[in-house]
Amino acid sequence: MAALPVAPTPTLRGWRTGVRALASALAIAACGFAQAPDGLARLIADDSLAKLTHADPTVRGEAALITASRADQRQQATLLAMAKDPEPEARHRALLGLGLLATPAAIQGLESVLADHGTRSETDGVMAAFGLGLVPEARASTPWTRVLSSIAQGSWKRQRDTLLALLLAMRTQPDRSEVLALRRLFFDDSNRDPEVRGALLLLLLPIDADFDAKALRRLLDRGDEPERLAVLGWLAAEGPVPDGETRAVIERIANHAESAAERGAALHVLTRLRHPPALDLAVRGLRSNNPGECAQAMRSLLALGGARMSRACGQRILDETDAARKAAWLTHYDAPLSDDLAAHCGKLAIDGSQPWSLRHAAVLALARSDSRRAAPFLRDHFRSTRDVDALPALALAMQKCHDEPVELSRLCEGSIELHAHPKRWTALLAAEHPEAQRQVLACLQDDKASAPRLATCLRAWRTARVLQVPTARDKAVPVALRELLSPP
Repeated sequence: MAALPVAPTPTLRGWRTGVRALASALAIAACGFAQAPDGLARLIADDSLAKLTHADPTVRGEAALITASRADQRQQATLLAMAKDPEPEARHRALLGLGLLATPAAIQGLESVLADHGTRSETDGVMAAFGLGLVPEARASTPWTRVLSSIAQGSWKRQRDTLLALLLAMRTQPDRSEVLALRRLFFDDSNRDPEVRGALLLLLLPIDADFDAKALRRLLDRGDEPERLAVLGWLAAEGPVPDGETRAVIERIANHAESAAERGAALHVLTRLRHPPALDLAVRGLRSNNPGECAQAMRSLLALGGARMSRACGQRILDETDAARKAAWLTHYDAPLSDDLAAHCGKLAIDGSQPWSLRHAAVLALARSDSRRAAPFLRDHFRSTRDVDALPALALAMQKCHDEPVELSRLCEGSIELHAHPKRWTALLAAEHPEAQRQVLACLQDDKASAPRLATCLRAWRTARVLQVPTARDKAVPVALRELLSPP
């Protein structure tokens, strides 16, 4: 965690002044939390305890997630009771919290929800399944197997979201050994859902030695898009080196697949293998109308072509007129910027006629090459942008480009109370901005804080530091789970 500077006076910018706010600032300094990464999280978890009985169900549910993340067994009874709360906003979050708590009683509570075949296919079952998947494998292996085996005996259609939630959460665990249960689900003739099959493959491929070259080729030839993407992603990152026949199949996908995502993933594999045709494929991919494929083409060219190719790519960026394509190239242009390209990025950053996506790509590329020059652009973009998806990257880049944290007055238009800027607050918390962190403590300790303000505060902290929407294909994340874990 970034150092939390202590002001020489009791007044801290962005705080509501008062005895409790000052006491918290002194506590941070006295306890040495600048050196202890978990110190602030502990303080916020402690202050969240009082919100477990709040009248607003979202507030008490978010507080349950934050306190559960500290694995404090003293909160077990409270979380088990909240998992039966009549308000779904609290109950569903408590079910996820039981997974973070991961005590034997918490695991048993989640299993009891999933044992009811009626409840299992409803939203309660989806949340309980995701919670169970968050439990470390050493404690959850047997419960995972029981639930997976039970799902195999029921209706695939009704239990689809529940199974996807469990599989998504299981991917967060580094060690998995449920090969037989996962294989049974994958090879079940009733399992025809492409997203479920893709999610199963993401878990199986690293641990199931039966997926030999022949099996991989069959999946690449006959599988649906999620299955092919799972195989290609594994081969690009950590899988075995494909044999000649498999390389030919991958090259065919890179050349002829209808899906840009598949073409890009296949090019990624060929780049890892340094397969000679990859260079020509990457050159062709640069002209794609799909930003993701453009981005992979740029990464491949830089990986395969060396210094000469980086200069050629830099010139192509200068000459390109399509804003979306140029943004994709700049985002993944990791080579040092030439003087001309750096100057071009500086001009793009302040060109109001350009879309925000291109302006952000330009300033972030400049930040990778010349942090001092990029610093003022980063501040201005963070304060002014309407492209909220870019805020996390801008906040992290600001953290690296400034010796001291930037004052909130330079990052927010109007009020520096961050509950008025929830997306910016969340991004700053993820970047460990000290004033943003202090405002969390101040909000939790403000007896007069409204329920919406508290909910925003807790959701921002939970998104940045505890739990967020899992990274996956949109269709593979149950809607209810996405809505519950969305940032404020």
